[in-house]
Amino acid sequence: MKYGYAVALLASLTGISSANSAEHTDLEIVYSAKKHPSLIDESTNKVQIITAPEIRDSGAMSLEELLIKVSTGMTLSNSGGRGKVIELFMRGGGTNQSLITLNGVRIGSATTGTTPIENIPLEMLDRIEIIYGPVSSIHGSGGITGSINLYTKTTKSHVVSASISDNGYQSTNIASYLHLEDTILNATAGYSYDSGIDAVKVNSPYDSRDTDRDGYRNNFYDVTLKTIIGDATELQLNRFSSDTQTEVDGNQSSNSDNTSSGTSATIKSTVSRSTDVLIQLSDSKDDALTTLNGTFKSLYQTSRKFFSTSVEKNLEPLATKLIIGVERQEDKINVNDTSLGSDMDKTSRWNNSMFFDVNKTFENSLISVSGRREDNEQFGSLNSYSTGFKYFFTNSTSIQANLGRAFRAPTFNDLYYPYYAYGYSYAGIDSYAGNPNLLPETSLTKTIGFSYRNADIEFDADVFKTDVSNLIVYSEDNPPTATMLNLDNSEINGIDIRLGQKFWGSWKYSLGTSLLDAIDISTKKNLQNRSRRIHNASISNTSAFGTLSLDGHFQGGRYTNAANTSRISGYTIWNFGYLIDIDSRLNLRASVKNLTDKTYDIKENLGTIYASPARTLYLTATYSF
Repeated sequence: MKYGYAVALLASLTGISSANSAEHTDLEIVYSAKKHPSLIDESTNKVQIITAPEIRDSGAMSLEELLIKVSTGMTLSNSGGRGKVIELFMRGGGTNQSLITLNGVRIGSATTGTTPIENIPLEMLDRIEIIYGPVSSIHGSGGITGSINLYTKTTKSHVVSASISDNGYQSTNIASYLHLEDTILNATAGYSYDSGIDAVKVNSPYDSRDTDRDGYRNNFYDVTLKTIIGDATELQLNRFSSDTQTEVDGNQSSNSDNTSSGTSATIKSTVSRSTDVLIQLSDSKDDALTTLNGTFKSLYQTSRKFFSTSVEKNLEPLATKLIIGVERQEDKINVNDTSLGSDMDKTSRWNNSMFFDVNKTFENSLISVSGRREDNEQFGSLNSYSTGFKYFFTNSTSIQANLGRAFRAPTFNDLYYPYYAYGYSYAGIDSYAGNPNLLPETSLTKTIGFSYRNADIEFDADVFKTDVSNLIVYSEDNPPTATMLNLDNSEINGIDIRLGQKFWGSWKYSLGTSLLDAIDISTKKNLQNRSRRIHNASISNTSAFGTLSLDGHFQGGRYTNAANTSRISGYTIWNFGYLIDIDSRLNLRASVKNLTDKTYDIKENLGTIYASPARTLYLTATYSF
């Protein structure tokens, strides 16, 4: 018998007043799952929190690298080198089936439906929360397999850091703060440059291609203002911007300029001892400009306006917490592409939503129920729900079971991308067009999980099963024009296991494995780009002489087309790191990525295979004052 594991929504802090919440550390509190803060120990799903010290100690040089290293059941691939478009697969779900937020609000492109995490500097982040499983019942479209929630720095010191590599990478970052009575201002800014690699490896469908290194640069800043108004209200304002330029391999010299920016305001107010109100407003933009040989080719501009308000009511006599809320999202796009024969048929749409979450605690258990109704301008009403149960055998040992229904609406590109000729033919395909007849994806996820934690050991094991109706996939079934199609039924079954332990005083190790079976029911073929096996391992030692670490990542082979006739082999890479604190203010870090100089294939797209980065040495210095 197959058991399904896909984590339902995080169960909110139940039966505990705001006064009691203050007794817990920030590490124990999850901010993203229910919109209102909740305790991690009182959740019915798997939640992973990555703190600022853990980000620092990881030795990761990018958000992509960090997620690969610390997560379970997650793979990421790019189109050859830093800054290239990243595809993320979380627990068998595709790039558009996991939700990514920054400081609690959605960012990214409305045309593609994705968040350009390749352009989010790791140096900008202070905390990452990963929620495994469907989150649509609280957060809406796209949260089928989980969410990744990013929070920018809120440092209480001034920090300057600089990094270089032996392969053309350099970066400089500054973080500072100002504290005036009840107001804190945090600011982070930085610049990075990478001379890149020759991204295309072999079998390019182009008649010719650039054989030079494909570089990347990024300028970014983030400013956060947090202030206390009166006795019970907190106002947080945030502004971020990431401006990148990326060289892209092709038959001509191609450059992509992308600017992601956003402004948000969050108001948290305690109305009474048992009632809290949360209001969020945001306006984010994503602009992508492409040139060929210095000549304009295309400009894709998208904007997203978002409003959310919710009330959390603690019904103390019933040991129950209730959250209700409403939201509105407006997406607009503007496309100017010289390669297209026509414009997008539709350039805007809105979503109105209402949601609820009820959590009740008993002596040794917890029940959570949440639901959402979303009215989409294009597709009408879309409903989702989640229910979860958790039982504590002891304070450190628990089991949980969840059932969650989620959905994803097709993107503008899925639906309305105009006819586009590639300029070459591969396997009989020479063009692409959107499909206005697409239906929204819907999924049902079943979950069983076990968790054990004490001061020295962390262990969790999860089994999941996700049934997806109308999965949206790239199809080559109607040559010479490819498009997006709905698969009638797909099934994703998997197991995630993770073990971490301290031993011999200053030593730590971590082991993780994910086994996945993702198939199209009608054809019995494997879904594209899903690795059946993912393994992670790391070991580290901290002493007076610094911290030494060694970590390895294995990603199994995966099919790159629906027919399962094209396949990329699996690979294993190792990374080494050494961190030393010179004094209380200065630390130095040396890390070697791809320690064994492994050559492997990252990605295949229409016959083009993208190359792996070679062994690279990074040196980083950080000074705090």
